[in-house]
Amino acid sequence: MKKSYPRPTDGHYSPKRPEKAAPPRRHLRGQPASRASRALQIVLTEASAWDRLSQDEHVLLCDLPPPHGPLFTWLAGQALDHGPQPWSALREALRGHEHEAFAVDEVAKLPPDIVSEPDELHGILGTERREQLKRRMDDALAAGDLPRYQALLRQLTDADAPGAGNP
Repeated sequence: MKKSYPRPTDGHYSPKRPEKAAPPRRHLRGQPASRASRALQIVLTEASAWDRLSQDEHVLLCDLPPPHGPLFTWLAGQALDHGPQPWSALREALRGHEHEAFAVDEVAKLPPDIVSEPDELHGILGTERREQLKRRMDDALAAGDLPRYQALLRQLTDADAPGAGNP
């Protein structure tokens, strides 16, 4: 029978197989939780981004559920009243807004070296537009409204067609 020996308690025990050291953990800033959050980051930090969007894109963003929709609606009013503004001015104007903390947190999640490209925002909006159409199609099916469903299906097909403005 093999004898078992107690491990030394002085901390000098070394296992027969060296354990692999875990790779060092890098603490990165958090990524946005959704397409809507990334779109919010872009329009809050890129002063001219809102003005480059179409009216339909404004409506799409403003119709999002809280906290995104109300923040985009607030931003639309800011753009109308003051024109394009840098984040520092928007940050001051946000004071006291119901969703101030959320907006500030979303901007704080951005790595300092990230670049916001207009094509990224348009890609997000294209995807969001298709998702919105799919939700409306589901609602039409649930309501038994086949003509409405078919009309929405045509819109979705047109949105997915090459050259429809989607990246």
